[in-house]
Amino acid sequence: IQKRYFVYVRSDTIVKHPALLEKWKRIGLDMVFIGLESLVQEELNGFNKSVSVHQNVQAVNIMKELDVMVYPSFLVLPEYTGRDFRTLASNVRRLKLPYASFFILTPVLGTDFYDEVQEQLLTDDPALYDGLHPVLPTALGPKRFCRELERLYRRTVHPLGYLKLLFRIGSLKEAVSVMYFALAYLKRIKYA
Repeated sequence: IQKRYFVYVRSDTIVKHPALLEKWKRIGLDMVFIGLESLVQEELNGFNKSVSVHQNVQAVNIMKELDVMVYPSFLVLPEYTGRDFRTLASNVRRLKLPYASFFILTPVLGTDFYDEVQEQLLTDDPALYDGLHPVLPTALGPKRFCRELERLYRRTVHPLGYLKLLFRIGSLKEAVSVMYFALAYLKRIKYA
């Protein structure tokens, strides 16, 4: 039975077990989702990730060597300035990946973080707790912050990266459909 599959995996797991990932590749591993969260050690420490920037980069390189597509995710902090957005874009581009996703740090009901920031929340509308809308005050103000988030995608994700991702997981019809969705996604961020 030949199957292609996609897994969620931590960067430190990849670094500790590259031989296991190589075996998984031989039996169909095609793509990994890694919540890298950040390429700045102070931010990783603040997220209690228990990983290092070096491990994140090493994990990406191991997957690239195995020809397993990396689908990384990064957190964008409400306190980001324009410089922070540019630094994140620069760090992500250095990884030379076809695709990356970015989510605004959003407190989740029932977590300690939510309890810590509850008084600062700008809304209680659950539709806005999607990682695309700032629900905490931002250093740049919501309009400029969302514009910077949109620019972050444009600076780091080349449209051909979406296509490369999609051709690995689907048909041309799906690729066109998801490309349309990606453009709508950017518009949603821009007008958030």
